[in-house]
Amino acid sequence: MSRPTIFVLILCGIVLTTCNTYRTFYKSTYDLNTSSIKNTQRVHVRDFPNDSVYLILSKYKNIRSLNLSNRKSLHLDSVLNKIANPEKLNVLILDSLDLEKLPESITQFSQLKQLSLNHNPNLDVSQALLTVKNLPLEFLNLQQNELTDLPVSFSELQSLEDLNLSRNNLQKHQALQALEKLPKLKSLWLTHNQLTYVPKSLFTLKRLKNLYLEHNLLTEIPLEIRNMEKVWILHIGHNLFTSLPEAFTTMPRLLLLHSNDCKISKIPDSYASKTSNIMGLILDNNPLSDSVKTKWEKELRHYFLLSLE
Repeated sequence: MSRPTIFVLILCGIVLTTCNTYRTFYKSTYDLNTSSIKNTQRVHVRDFPNDSVYLILSKYKNIRSLNLSNRKSLHLDSVLNKIANPEKLNVLILDSLDLEKLPESITQFSQLKQLSLNHNPNLDVSQALLTVKNLPLEFLNLQQNELTDLPVSFSELQSLEDLNLSRNNLQKHQALQALEKLPKLKSLWLTHNQLTYVPKSLFTLKRLKNLYLEHNLLTEIPLEIRNMEKVWILHIGHNLFTSLPEAFTTMPRLLLLHSNDCKISKIPDSYASKTSNIMGLILDNNPLSDSVKTKWEKELRHYFLLSLE
């Protein structure tokens, strides 16, 4: 197998890995029931009566992943205290519960790696972060929480690697400043934030590797993005660019650029330069003329991935 082929396969594997943050490696998810209790590792509490939840849940001894989403009538603290062997739980999903605070009982999950708090707009995020600061969290989902700024308590999450802040309103220039002190943060989602410009505090996140800015209102990207020295995968599709931003060619480690579904009709000549490290470019569903497509298919024929459909 040739060296270029090996490189392509490795890079494709990396791309697929970055798209699977939500994946866990446990067995199939089951509704809460009285069968298969012994070996069940993933449980989704759906429509069972509250009394049954408290009674049955305590019988499961090997839960690694628990989904309590949309069960607003449950007393969360009581449920969490019913979990046998809490040190085994790695994934906890608490979406759409109208939470205002996180109960202290969550601290018993000493091996909790993934926590989802999606769509809890009344949540005291600062209190929540301080409550889980001693847990080994690697992934945190805070989508749809009407956030306009991030509390300084984010700096407490020293083990955090992946953070989803999509569907909020983080438009302030310093909105992301609290993330500066997260030494392991490598993936950040800011999709659907109504961004008309990129918050300047984003450019201080020099350890970030994967950045998702799709579905915003961006028309340009400042050159300061080159300060994000480790970003190698960037998603900027579904924005309002009319020309592919030249700033991306100055990013020292950018390998794969997703720019689909924008209004791009022009590609600057800088993309033909040998100084750019970009090896993959997706420009599907943009108003590129046939002549522009022909030119760039030739110019970028060395790319491992090029799509101008």
